[in-house]
Amino acid sequence: YLCDTGEYHWSDEVYRLYRLKKSEPLTGDLFLSKVHPEDLEMVCAAYDQVAKTGGYHVIHRAVVRDKVKWLEQTGRYYEGEQYGRPFLLGTVQEITRLKERQNRLEAREQDFAAINRYLSETTNTTELESIVASAKRTIRERMDVVMIGVFVRREGEIVRIIPKGTYNPQTFLFLDEKDYVG
Repeated sequence: YLCDTGEYHWSDEVYRLYRLKKSEPLTGDLFLSKVHPEDLEMVCAAYDQVAKTGGYHVIHRAVVRDKVKWLEQTGRYYEGEQYGRPFLLGTVQEITRLKERQNRLEAREQDFAAINRYLSETTNTTELESIVASAKRTIRERMDVVMIGVFVRREGEIVRIIPKGTYNPQTFLFLDEKDYVG
Protein backbone atom coordinates (compact mmCIF):
# COMPACT_ATOMS: atom_id res chain seq x y z
CA TYR A 1 0.00 0.00 0.00
CA LEU A 2 1.50 3.34 -1.03
CA CYS A 3 0.61 5.79 1.72
CA ASP A 4 1.13 8.99 -0.29
CA THR A 5 -1.18 7.96 -3.16
CA GLY A 6 -3.52 5.47 -1.48
CA GLU A 7 -2.63 2.92 -4.14
CA TYR A 8 -3.02 -0.77 -3.33
CA HIS A 9 -0.88 -3.52 -4.84
CA TRP A 10 -1.95 -7.09 -4.15
CA SER A 11 -0.47 -10.41 -5.17
CA ASP A 12 -2.45 -12.86 -7.26
CA GLU A 13 -2.99 -14.95 -4.11
CA VAL A 14 -4.67 -12.07 -2.26
CA TYR A 15 -6.99 -11.48 -5.22
CA ARG A 16 -7.82 -15.20 -5.08
CA LEU A 17 -8.48 -15.07 -1.30
CA TYR A 18 -10.98 -12.26 -1.76
CA ARG A 19 -12.34 -13.74 -5.04
CA LEU A 20 -11.69 -10.51 -6.93
CA LYS A 21 -10.75 -10.00 -10.54
CA LYS A 22 -7.37 -8.38 -11.12
CA SER A 23 -9.14 -5.75 -13.21
CA GLU A 24 -11.14 -4.51 -10.18
CA PRO A 25 -9.73 -1.26 -8.80
CA LEU A 26 -8.47 -1.76 -5.25
CA THR A 27 -9.59 0.75 -2.66
CA GLY A 28 -9.75 0.93 1.10
CA ASP A 29 -13.54 0.83 0.90
CA LEU A 30 -13.43 -2.36 -1.17
CA PHE A 31 -11.13 -4.01 1.38
CA LEU A 32 -13.29 -2.88 4.34
CA SER A 33 -16.44 -4.10 2.58
CA LYS A 34 -14.99 -7.63 2.75
CA VAL A 35 -14.29 -7.47 6.51
CA HIS A 36 -16.93 -9.19 8.67
CA PRO A 37 -19.11 -6.45 10.26
CA GLU A 38 -18.36 -7.69 13.79
CA ASP A 39 -14.58 -7.41 13.13
CA LEU A 40 -14.57 -4.09 11.31
CA GLU A 41 -13.79 -1.95 14.36
CA MET A 42 -10.91 -4.25 15.38
CA VAL A 43 -9.41 -4.20 11.87
CA CYS A 44 -9.61 -0.39 11.67
CA ALA A 45 -7.99 -0.11 15.12
CA ALA A 46 -5.12 -2.36 14.00
CA TYR A 47 -4.42 -0.16 10.99
CA ASP A 48 -4.77 3.00 13.09
CA GLN A 49 -1.96 1.70 15.32
CA VAL A 50 0.51 1.57 12.43
CA ALA A 51 1.61 5.17 13.00
CA LYS A 52 2.35 4.46 16.69
CA THR A 53 3.81 0.96 16.49
CA GLY A 54 5.26 0.79 12.97
CA GLY A 55 3.29 -2.33 12.13
CA TYR A 56 0.07 -4.25 12.43
CA HIS A 57 -1.15 -7.75 13.17
CA VAL A 58 -4.80 -8.70 13.06
CA ILE A 59 -6.84 -11.89 12.85
CA HIS A 60 -10.32 -11.31 11.50
CA ARG A 61 -13.15 -12.75 9.48
CA ALA A 62 -13.88 -11.76 5.92
CA VAL A 63 -17.10 -12.33 4.02
CA VAL A 64 -16.31 -13.53 0.53
CA ARG A 65 -19.24 -14.48 -1.69
CA ASP A 66 -21.45 -15.21 1.35
CA LYS A 67 -18.80 -17.46 2.89
CA VAL A 68 -16.91 -16.50 6.06
CA LYS A 69 -13.15 -16.93 5.98
CA TRP A 70 -10.67 -16.33 8.77
CA LEU A 71 -7.64 -14.28 7.74
CA GLU A 72 -4.44 -13.34 9.52
CA GLN A 73 -2.73 -10.16 8.38
CA THR A 74 0.56 -8.76 9.46
CA GLY A 75 2.62 -5.93 8.05
CA ARG A 76 5.08 -3.13 8.61
CA TYR A 77 5.27 0.56 7.83
CA TYR A 78 8.32 1.84 5.94
CA GLU A 79 9.25 5.52 6.15
CA GLY A 80 9.37 7.51 2.96
CA GLU A 81 12.74 9.15 3.73
CA GLN A 82 14.61 5.87 3.58
CA TYR A 83 12.69 4.22 0.72
CA GLY A 84 11.61 7.18 -1.40
CA ARG A 85 7.92 6.97 -0.48
CA PRO A 86 6.06 5.76 2.61
CA PHE A 87 4.40 2.38 2.24
CA LEU A 88 2.92 -0.58 4.10
CA LEU A 89 4.17 -4.04 3.22
CA GLY A 90 2.33 -7.01 4.60
CA THR A 91 1.02 -10.51 4.23
CA VAL A 92 -2.39 -12.10 4.45
CA GLN A 93 -3.02 -15.77 5.06
CA GLU A 94 -6.25 -17.73 5.23
CA ILE A 95 -6.47 -19.59 8.55
CA THR A 96 -10.08 -20.81 8.42
CA ARG A 97 -9.21 -24.48 9.00
CA LEU A 98 -6.94 -23.58 11.90
CA LYS A 99 -9.68 -21.49 13.56
CA GLU A 100 -12.22 -24.29 13.08
CA ARG A 101 -9.83 -26.75 14.75
CA GLN A 102 -9.20 -24.29 17.58
CA ASN A 103 -12.95 -23.88 18.10
CA ARG A 104 -13.43 -27.67 18.23
CA LEU A 105 -10.54 -27.97 20.69
CA GLU A 106 -11.98 -25.22 22.90
CA ALA A 107 -15.38 -26.97 22.89
CA ARG A 108 -13.73 -30.24 23.94
CA GLU A 109 -11.82 -28.42 26.70
CA GLN A 110 -15.13 -27.01 27.96
CA ASP A 111 -16.61 -30.52 27.88
CA PHE A 112 -13.70 -31.87 29.92
CA ALA A 113 -14.04 -29.00 32.39
CA ALA A 114 -17.74 -29.83 32.81
CA ILE A 115 -16.90 -33.50 33.37
CA ASN A 116 -14.27 -32.53 35.94
CA ARG A 117 -16.81 -30.32 37.74
CA TYR A 118 -19.27 -33.20 37.72
CA LEU A 119 -16.68 -35.63 39.07
CA SER A 120 -15.60 -33.23 41.80
CA GLU A 121 -19.24 -32.77 42.85
CA THR A 122 -19.96 -36.50 42.99
CA THR A 123 -16.68 -37.95 44.25
CA ASN A 124 -17.53 -37.48 47.92
CA THR A 125 -21.18 -38.42 47.77
CA THR A 126 -22.87 -41.78 47.89
CA GLU A 127 -26.40 -40.43 47.63
CA LEU A 128 -27.80 -41.55 44.29
CA GLU A 129 -30.21 -38.61 43.90
CA SER A 130 -27.35 -36.13 44.34
CA ILE A 131 -25.23 -37.91 41.73
CA VAL A 132 -28.14 -38.05 39.28
CA ALA A 133 -29.00 -34.36 39.81
CA SER A 134 -25.37 -33.38 39.23
CA ALA A 135 -25.15 -35.54 36.09
CA LYS A 136 -28.34 -34.03 34.70
CA ARG A 137 -27.18 -30.48 35.43
CA THR A 138 -23.84 -31.11 33.74
CA ILE A 139 -25.44 -32.70 30.67
CA ARG A 140 -28.07 -29.96 30.46
CA GLU A 141 -25.33 -27.27 30.54
CA ARG A 142 -23.23 -28.98 27.86
CA MET A 143 -25.98 -30.25 25.56
CA ASP A 144 -28.93 -27.94 26.23
CA VAL A 145 -31.07 -30.96 27.08
CA VAL A 146 -34.17 -30.45 29.21
CA MET A 147 -34.65 -33.99 30.52
CA ILE A 148 -32.52 -37.09 30.44
CA GLY A 149 -32.97 -40.50 31.91
CA VAL A 150 -30.48 -42.20 34.16
CA PHE A 151 -30.83 -45.96 34.44
CA VAL A 152 -29.51 -47.86 37.45
CA ARG A 153 -29.81 -51.34 38.87
CA ARG A 154 -31.79 -51.21 42.10
CA GLU A 155 -32.72 -54.36 44.00
CA GLY A 156 -32.14 -56.54 40.95
CA GLU A 157 -34.17 -54.36 38.55
CA ILE A 158 -33.03 -51.69 36.12
CA VAL A 159 -35.02 -48.52 36.72
CA ARG A 160 -35.02 -44.96 35.42
CA ILE A 161 -34.22 -42.38 38.09
CA ILE A 162 -36.11 -39.07 38.00
CA PRO A 163 -35.19 -36.38 40.57
CA LYS A 164 -37.92 -35.35 43.00
CA GLY A 165 -40.27 -32.65 41.78
CA THR A 166 -39.84 -33.35 38.05
CA TYR A 167 -42.55 -34.45 35.70
CA ASN A 168 -42.21 -38.10 34.80
CA PRO A 169 -43.55 -38.45 31.22
CA GLN A 170 -42.89 -42.18 31.07
CA THR A 171 -41.55 -44.87 33.33
CA PHE A 172 -39.49 -47.85 32.32
CA LEU A 173 -39.05 -51.13 34.10
CA PHE A 174 -36.39 -53.50 32.81
CA LEU A 175 -35.49 -56.85 34.22
CA ASP A 176 -32.17 -57.02 32.41
CA GLU A 177 -29.81 -54.74 30.43
CA LYS A 178 -30.82 -56.63 27.28
CA ASP A 179 -34.34 -55.21 27.63
CA TYR A 180 -33.02 -51.68 27.05
CA VAL A 181 -31.94 -50.96 23.47
CA GLY A 182 -30.92 -47.47 22.34
